[in-house]
Amino acid sequence: MSKPIRSARIAESDIYHVISRGVGKQIIFEDDADRKRYLSYLYKYVSEFETVELIAWCLMSNHVHLLIKAPIIDLSRFMQQLSSNYARFFNSRYERVGILFQGRFKSEPVDSDEYLRTVLRYIHQNPVKAGITSSCSYRWSSYNAYLSHSDSLRAMQSWVIDLFGDIRAFVQFHNKFDHHDLHEIEKRQRKSSVFDSVTKSANLLLAPASITDVRGMKKHDRDAALLSLVRAGMTMRQVEKLTGISRSLISRIVKQYK
Repeated sequence: MSKPIRSARIAESDIYHVISRGVGKQIIFEDDADRKRYLSYLYKYVSEFETVELIAWCLMSNHVHLLIKAPIIDLSRFMQQLSSNYARFFNSRYERVGILFQGRFKSEPVDSDEYLRTVLRYIHQNPVKAGITSSCSYRWSSYNAYLSHSDSLRAMQSWVIDLFGDIRAFVQFHNKFDHHDLHEIEKRQRKSSVFDSVTKSANLLLAPASITDVRGMKKHDRDAALLSLVRAGMTMRQVEKLTGISRSLISRIVKQYK
């Protein structure tokens, strides 16, 4: 967990608020042993994916909130590894079969310092709003990790705290309850569902391959896949976000085959 986070401007960074829910509101954490196992997988894959940085997290009974910095294509791979391994553990422990998580995780981009602070507070206040605790000091979130300078978030400490000024301002901000947070986040989540729809359409178009395969394809196959996405009506920006391939390269390929 010692990877240094780059201090690029938020607007230029790939930061996402990720929500992963149990299928049909299924409880995904029966006890603390389940939560510890999920966190062990979370830390394991953060350390293994060089492009993934963990900013915040909160484990609720039937869903998880994560705040992650990563290119969207790497985020997809990361979440697939995390969710599938935890689901195997959970199904084995409770002798169940079938899907544990509800489809693809939800992700919304965090595109400004102000919105990052809003999402961070929203995540840490989730247990308060659910009536589980009376303050943000919830055992199964990253709030206390910030206050205790935990190794699990050491790479984030100074970078995130600097957005507030100091740790005192960080705590004061979290102690305020702003109903605007929920309205703003729900509005953005509705927009992010559009991006999820685009992802689904891209995967259907490329089947049996998927959007996460494009970057590793042979040149001819990669170019054909990119062309098919653009010709299907996706913008180059959307294709860039989906594949991790730069817009300048996508543009050159499109012009080449006009």
